[in-house]
Amino acid sequence: MKNKFLAALLAGASLLTMTACGGNASADTGAAAGDTAKVAVVQLVDNDAFTEMIDSFENKLTELYGDGVTYDVKNAQGDMSTLNSIASELKTADYDLVVPIVTPATQAVNAGVTAPVVFISVTDPVAAGIMGDMAKPDKNATGTSNIVPVDEIFTLAGKLTPDVKNIGILYCSGEKNAVLTAEKAKAYLD
Repeated sequence: MKNKFLAALLAGASLLTMTACGGNASADTGAAAGDTAKVAVVQLVDNDAFTEMIDSFENKLTELYGDGVTYDVKNAQGDMSTLNSIASELKTADYDLVVPIVTPATQAVNAGVTAPVVFISVTDPVAAGIMGDMAKPDKNATGTSNIVPVDEIFTLAGKLTPDVKNIGILYCSGEKNAVLTAEKAKAYLD
């Protein structure tokens, strides 16, 4: 019964992904009486954007499954050693689903966690080693990407400020996603 519910939960997460990307999907499925799925949500740091992501995810699952899901939000408070400790605990914990938010949290939990992983807001899951192919999820993970459309940004910038001759790109060199986006921006501008 729990495996059947987990399959339905993952289907719901997929619907959430499609909904977040502009699709419109709904389901008329609820949790079986007395059957509750346990979901661990892992975040590197607390901020308004991540809180909104967690709330949206929880709201969609509540819409789909009612009160059949319990959540355990784990926050590393910006500390990588705490994040690694959380990930280590999850390897032996009894969760039905693990939902990490952003790349570092996903990388930490995806190494050795046996529960399915549905990540939120990972810029490039393939480059980060989380998955082998976005079209065919593997490595026990699937989720949503927040890749930055640099071509659209610079197209709009060109319309708004057509006389600009020099563009500076500010980014954090220690953040893999920022480096990837900066490289894409440089390539586009070249």
